[in-house]
Amino acid sequence: MPLLEILSVQGKVLVDGRVSLASCQSLKKLVIDECRDILPANIIPSTVERVTIHSYTKRQLRGVDVFEQVVFPPSLTRLTIGNIADCEHVKLPESLVQLKFNTLKDSVALPRSLKKLVYWSDGYNYSSRLITFPSEYPPNLETLDIFNVKEDKFVLDNIPPSITNLLVPLLKGGILWTGGPTIFSIDSLFTDSAVTTQQQQQQQQQQQQQQQQQWLPLNTTHLTCYLWGALKFVFRLDQVINHTNVRHLSITLPHSFYHFSIQRLDPYNGNVLVLEKQSLTGGIITQRIIINQQITINQQQQIQYHPIYLHVDANSKSPYAFKWSFAKDKYDDHSL
Repeated sequence: MPLLEILSVQGKVLVDGRVSLASCQSLKKLVIDECRDILPANIIPSTVERVTIHSYTKRQLRGVDVFEQVVFPPSLTRLTIGNIADCEHVKLPESLVQLKFNTLKDSVALPRSLKKLVYWSDGYNYSSRLITFPSEYPPNLETLDIFNVKEDKFVLDNIPPSITNLLVPLLKGGILWTGGPTIFSIDSLFTDSAVTTQQQQQQQQQQQQQQQQQWLPLNTTHLTCYLWGALKFVFRLDQVINHTNVRHLSITLPHSFYHFSIQRLDPYNGNVLVLEKQSLTGGIITQRIIINQQITINQQQQIQYHPIYLHVDANSKSPYAFKWSFAKDKYDDHSL
């Protein structure tokens, strides 16, 4: 098979020698399914650029580290590991730029060349509802994708400061009024230490101007939120405006999606231009300030705004006819 470029093979027949890759000198993409045995050291040809290793058993394979011996070639740029629990001995090549993983362990050293990290969980194999990322990040890591973490509740901790593009699922957070639509928000997704101490020091000057706590690194300008099973819903837009530096917000549904641009028109986010890119629907929202009467003259007053609820109905005849409201207002008072 000297001219073969793509191959999908079961792990057992590869390990026991029934299929040999020694002659596959043109192989670029390799998929190893049902991988339950320890992979030999040099089983992957030096020409391979993409590798997927997966086990489709109902429960994660435990007690066997299939990566104990295998050596990935320096040509490898993309690696996907699925449904394999014991990966403590995996040695990732420095050439890797994209990694898809369902188990993050501190013992696994991420390559410095890594630019995209994709993490998912199938629910039944998830041991913790707190996702903590390694303390040392690749300096050029740009995209963090946890789109497919299928958990009822989880929070993010220690987000890499270099992340520019964050993809997350969102959970339902109650209803706006009795019989009303479901609310989705990002406030329950991050811990107090999601932004590290070093990042907090770097962001201190900007926060003094904005008077708002930042929940994400300043570099995170692209945020994609996946709303599981949602068609008619309300989204807390004010949290993205006031507590992040996100300028491009995507809301993805099972069969549709919306892409918003967010432009803050003053240092205090008092006036914000919100535009849906596909329909060119949007306008300027002027936020309403909450004044705390308990603050004395000698205390520094923190600017707080009323919530902004973005109302979306993907099933309507006009799915881009967005409405928005402040707290306790009826949504049909305002349109984007």
